[in-house]
Amino acid sequence: MKKSKKIIYFLQSFSSAFNSKNITDFAASAAFFLFLSLIPLMIVAFSILPYTFVTEEMLLHFVLRALPSVTDSFVSSIIREIYASSAGVLTASIIVTLWSAGKAMQSLIRGLNVINDIQERRNFFVLRALACLYTIALLLAMLIMMGMLMFGRTIVNFMIGHFPQLEAFRGRILIIRYPISLVLLVIVFTAIYCLVPSKKQKFSKQLPGAVFSCVVWYVASWFFSQYLDNYDGFSTYGSMATIIIIMIYMYMMMYILMVGAYLNNWLGRSEKYADEQSDNT
Repeated sequence: MKKSKKIIYFLQSFSSAFNSKNITDFAASAAFFLFLSLIPLMIVAFSILPYTFVTEEMLLHFVLRALPSVTDSFVSSIIREIYASSAGVLTASIIVTLWSAGKAMQSLIRGLNVINDIQERRNFFVLRALACLYTIALLLAMLIMMGMLMFGRTIVNFMIGHFPQLEAFRGRILIIRYPISLVLLVIVFTAIYCLVPSKKQKFSKQLPGAVFSCVVWYVASWFFSQYLDNYDGFSTYGSMATIIIIMIYMYMMMYILMVGAYLNNWLGRSEKYADEQSDNT
């Protein structure tokens, strides 16, 4: 009984302190600007693929299989237009992506500063440059994870075609891509928690929240995908359904990221309080 009361008290205190930070506002702002960068981001990512061994049919097959069916028409139309577009579209998309995704990163920076009780000391130009740099690094990490998860089998077949001796390890390589992508996501989240705030944080102190966010992100994404595949209510909104779904998903992901950051902060304060109590006794 005492343990259940302690758990309830912990959840209540954690929730009230978390809400006092107005994290929902920062998560919503980051999700909005991330949504604005979505289409140019997809153009940038998919425009690189025509210069590789990945064909339009292969890309459509893997992407549509990975995403909820309600987004099929939206995503497939973008992919077809990308393969038919010119290099000028890629250049414009890169500029738009860096601007809008950079704004999303700035919202994330403000949110992490508030969570960690840090005053922003970097000037406007440094902040914009860092936001663009962090955005590029995040996009590269996302591309690597997408490549491992969506095109892992194709990449393995390509490698075995050049190195036949790897055939004996095909099954192991295909299985290991999942934990590798999970570890990579944990590293990305930890790097965000450590480097994005105005004051750099210790890696070891940010790892628990990164692991938490990564696991919750994966589980929430799976449940969200299953819900969309089995729920027909979004058909009422017609073509607007895709936009609504993507906005909800991005807000949910940004919120989870903020919760992980606050968990790190809360654990750090709890550890500091415990040390002070032990020193007093």
